[in-house]
Order: sequence, then structure tokens, then C-alpha cells
Amino acid sequence: MGIIFMMGIFYWINILENFTLIDFIFLGIYQGIYFGLFGLGFGLITRKTRFPAFLAAPCLWVAMEYLRSFGDFAALPWAFLGYSQYLNLTIIQISAVTGVYGVSFLIVTVNVILSEIVVCYANRRPPVKDHCIGAPAIIGAGVVGLSLLYGLLLMKNMASSQRMSVAVIQANIAQAVRWQPSFREQNFEKHAQLTKEAAKSTRVSLIVWPETAVQGSMSQNKDELAKFSNLARAIGAYLLVGSAERPKFRSNEARTGATAFNTAFLIAPSGEIAGRYDKIRLLPFGEYLPLKQFPWPSRIASSWSAGEFRPGTRYTVFNLEDTQFAVTICWENIFPDLFRRFVKNGAKLMINITNEAWFGETAAPYQLMAMSVFRAVENHVSIARAANTGISVFIDPVGRILSKVKRGDKDIFVEGYRVENVSVSSTNTFYTKYGDVFAELCTAASLLLVLLPLVRSKA
Repeated sequence: MGIIFMMGIFYWINILENFTLIDFIFLGIYQGIYFGLFGLGFGLITRKTRFPAFLAAPCLWVAMEYLRSFGDFAALPWAFLGYSQYLNLTIIQISAVTGVYGVSFLIVTVNVILSEIVVCYANRRPPVKDHCIGAPAIIGAGVVGLSLLYGLLLMKNMASSQRMSVAVIQANIAQAVRWQPSFREQNFEKHAQLTKEAAKSTRVSLIVWPETAVQGSMSQNKDELAKFSNLARAIGAYLLVGSAERPKFRSNEARTGATAFNTAFLIAPSGEIAGRYDKIRLLPFGEYLPLKQFPWPSRIASSWSAGEFRPGTRYTVFNLEDTQFAVTICWENIFPDLFRRFVKNGAKLMINITNEAWFGETAAPYQLMAMSVFRAVENHVSIARAANTGISVFIDPVGRILSKVKRGDKDIFVEGYRVENVSVSSTNTFYTKYGDVFAELCTAASLLLVLLPLVRSKA
């Protein structure tokens, strides 16, 4: 079940150049292992202990989701059950305490109770009179009810007086021409024109371009920097621009030059570089080759014969008009702990720059947006997301999708810009301060429940 589920979730990855059916099968098997471990652990607990299934199952499920966040290059915290509720704003507010894992916990709890009620009816045992079903049903309803009440109260009282005007640019540059030198000036002009239009529409403090909007390093190329300096002076606003030496997901022909960073540069209205952030969580097999000593197939190893990205080391927080904000690049938004560290370090607004043109018109941009909703709720922070081909979106601190770059009903592979007066957060949540305490407790409880019957059988 896990293999089929994860291969369905990740079907869009087959669009990538050099990604084969064998790779896809291995991805499905690896992700499916966690589902198998859940089944083995749950079977052991229910057979060997009297611990209630409606508590054992959600703890164990959360533990498996949490473990998927680890493993260096193998970490892939994607498609957690909780993410399915990204539009159910009231219930997901508990993420400010538990992270997305708390919503997954609730989903599994409810479904275990419902399944046991079905089994009781099938066995002709009225569940209301059966203490094994009645008590869990009451407890489950109470937990969900309290979560809803918490969400309603929090959303009612959530307000921020401080705001900042931010614009996101979506130039919709086709991946086929994005890195071609002959199109470089044309691509710049397309972004610049949208930037000028956004600046004219209203007073904007910060204008955000997508990931790798600039091909090359502005800190090393004076001519490239001069273009952005002149643009920033002309519009009288800060520019946040993604810059990299080379593309991701390309063959060895494209991997020329020395090791580079995937960087976001902040250009001040004076034309100077006001700061930079180097991407910390690099994409394995896209930005670097993991475990270089491992005998990877030649089609993988040969493509890394020259150059790769280096990871950044600083959780950079920028200062703009006395407002602190931070930037994540590409898939960094899927890692809850990485994201919260920026907020814990003082960021009151989060920007995500990305380029998802690689994945075509698939579910990938929508899955990434759903995860970004939870990052906003977990840390009570607004998110402005600028994507080359979409989805460029604004999300408020309680997870509301305020607006997108759209043309009619279409929000990917369209050109445009969007300006929002976003809320600037001033308080940190329990999750921001303490991280994945809830998931860690569930993992510890699961380990204890699995080991207890094993220790007893040996004794």
C-alpha cells in the first residue's frame, strides 16, 4: 500500500531528465518501507499488549512520519497525512504546538475509532454499550473538539498591527530557454518589466524574484550587479533575487566551472548588496552527489564530473525597514525544523523563492504550496512565495491563502505579479521555540510499546 501510495504521489518526478523507471521503483520501495514498519509495529503492539489501538496507531504513525525527516540525503518529509487538511484552517491551528504531526495524529485517531466501530457492528456488538468502543469514541471526539475550539479561539484573536508591502514576480520562463546565454538579456527584461509594473501599482517595500532568476553570481559579476543596482534605484525598493552558477537536474555538459552556491541576494534601493543567503538544505542528485564513495551507476556519477553546489551554513535574517525577514530556497520549505530556525532567530516574515518549471503542469507545485501553509501556521508567520512558473502565493499566519498570481483560474505557467500588504508577526509559537517535541514523544512512546512485548517474551 505504501509503495503504491508514494509512487502515486511522486508520479511527476518521472518528468525529470535522466530519471528512470528503476529510480522510480526504488523511490517507491524506500518510502513504502515506513508504511511496512508501521504495520509490523502496530500488529506487534495489538497482539502482545492491551494498549488501546486508538492511541497506539497514531503514535506509531507519527513516529514513522518523523523518521522520514531524517537520513541525510534520504530524508524526504513529504505527503504526511496532516498535509491533506491544509484548507481546513480551524483544525490545523494545533500545528502551532505539535507541528503538522499533530494533525496526522488526529486523522489516524479518528480513523482507528471509526474502523473499530465498523468491526463492532459487523460482529453484532452495539458499540455504545461496549466500553472498548464507547470510551475511545468519547475520548476521540473530545480531542477533536478541543482542537477545533483551540483553532477557533486562536484565529479569532490572531491580529498584527505591523504590515509590509511585498510583491512577487512570476515571469514564467520556460526551462528550455532559462539557461541559454542567448536568452539571458530577454529573461532579465521580462522580470524587470513586471517589477516596474508592480512598483507603479502601489508603494512596495520588497520585490521578490524567483530562484535562479539570475544565471551567475552577482557578487562576482560587476556588469550583472550594475543592472540590478540601476533597477533598484529606479523603483526605489529592495529587490530579493535568486542567483546560481548553473541549473539543477542537468547532465555533465551543464556542470561546468567551480563549486557554487544557490543564493538569494538582497539589493538595496541604493544599488548595493544588502545581504545574501546561501541555501542550506541542498537537493541530492540535483545540487550535489551524496556519498561520493558509493558505487553509483555511471549515468549518475558521470554527471557530477565537474562542479556542484556547496551548502550554506548561516540561518540569515535580513533587516528591512526595521522588519526582520528570512528566505528559504526551493524545497527547504518542506523541512519544518529548518524553517522554524529562521523564525526562532528573529524572522517576522518568511520568503520562499523557487523554480518548479522542471515538473511541468503536475501536482508538484500544489503539494509544495500545501506544505508551505503548515510552515506559516506552525510559526504564526506570513509567507510570500515567488515561483518562476507558479504557484506564487501569499499565505497569512493562520494559513489563509490570501492571493496568487493568476490568469483566470490558471495559477501555474502564467506570467504576472502580485502585491500584498502582509502581516508581520511579533510572537513565537510553542513549535517555534521547542520544535518537534510532540513528534519526539510519539516516537519514544512507540519505541517503548514495540520493545515492551519483545522484552517480556525473552524474560
